[in-house]
Amino acid sequence: VTPDLLGSTGSIMITKEDSIFLGGAGSQDAIAAQCKRIGSVLNDAMTSEFDKTELQERLAKLSSGVAVIKVGGSSEVEVGEKKDRYDVALNATRAAVEEGIVPGGGVALLKASLALTPESVVTLNFDQTLGVTAIEDALQRPARTIVENADEEGSVIVGQILERHGDKFAWGYDASKGEFTDMIARGIVNPLKVVRTALVGARGVASLLTTSEACIVEAPEEMDPPRAEQWAEWAASNLYFPFFDFHLLHSTIFLDSLNFVTFGIYALKMNIPAHE
Repeated sequence: VTPDLLGSTGSIMITKEDSIFLGGAGSQDAIAAQCKRIGSVLNDAMTSEFDKTELQERLAKLSSGVAVIKVGGSSEVEVGEKKDRYDVALNATRAAVEEGIVPGGGVALLKASLALTPESVVTLNFDQTLGVTAIEDALQRPARTIVENADEEGSVIVGQILERHGDKFAWGYDASKGEFTDMIARGIVNPLKVVRTALVGARGVASLLTTSEACIVEAPEEMDPPRAEQWAEWAASNLYFPFFDFHLLHSTIFLDSLNFVTFGIYALKMNIPAHE
């Protein structure tokens, strides 16, 4: 080893997993030549996806495209949660750089459902027509669910998006603000790769289900009814439970004899009118 084979750096951070060199003083011409060689390998069709990922990371380090993000928190659980969010954001950014972005909030899939028209998709029998209808409903489901989670009527909002803004690809419904808007301009976006792979994966699973004789799923969890102590605690508190108001107006609540008295006390305390 001769001195001309050695280099220098501004600082070094060494851990049990990584060694990070910052502020390297290497020859810029040599670094540029090495980056060019890595770029040629990246463009080679024979290079695997795994090797491309490693080479892209190597290229970023050589071209000073490296950022160190220090995640802190008051507990190990909080740090892990924050780190997971950074990882998700990083992967989403990489996917967006690779294939671009589309409107978020389920709008991209919702607008894709407009392509399923009788003119564009010709069906030969009832089964095929039913399949097209199922795909159309599935494409509209994410946007509808997001709207319903914001306590809005999903079918109404989705219908208004398709009717009023069907010709505007980026327009959708901002559930957090409760208004129709340009989703891309507001920063509500999804990586195209994520939306595309989700749709392709769902298609594959659905195809398997149609040829399966039986499917194994998790049994729904059975919730035990509230105990008498819980009813008494709720009745003695000053909290307001809109749950009771909603169900008194829209459905029937069945109470056994043990819980009926404590619920009656709660109803009197909250001035809920009696219903036979």
